[in-house]
Amino acid sequence: MNYQRRTFLRNVGLTAACAPLAANLSFGNKILDLDTTSLSTSILKELKNKRYEILFDESFMLNDKCKAIPILRKTIFSGTEKNLLILMNDDSHFILNEKQVASYSSFLTSFNANSNHVASLGNVQLKSRNITTPVEILKGDNDKDFVFKNQYGSVITVSSKSKDAHINIA
Repeated sequence: MNYQRRTFLRNVGLTAACAPLAANLSFGNKILDLDTTSLSTSILKELKNKRYEILFDESFMLNDKCKAIPILRKTIFSGTEKNLLILMNDDSHFILNEKQVASYSSFLTSFNANSNHVASLGNVQLKSRNITTPVEILKGDNDKDFVFKNQYGSVITVSSKSKDAHINIA
């Protein structure tokens, strides 16, 4: 991680669950000034019913149509779950669990490294943010799959199984 990104993360104070994702996406992104009025009442009610604490001060833009908001939930057995609310401008949303956040972050790390390598070989400019971030959330096969469409129309699935999470691109 380069110096500017480390400084950015330290200044923003992102949670451990969201720091890898933020390291890949948020440098240069706008840190948002959100509060409860920024979310619809149905989303607030859903988060309250699931006992989530919303970390508004750590929210950031993934792209011009999508925000990422860290959320925490204290559990009896496993301590604190650190998740990420992906919120589109049209109020469609999805909650990524810790495994999905780690898998998505790993995907972004790999994609950014590969696109930087390809760009260094020639005159190709890949905009990884356009390829790796959602412009529309689609309905998955179950509630554990985060399925979204990117700017180029590709469908990306972040799937969460009991022991791990993985990415599929169609």
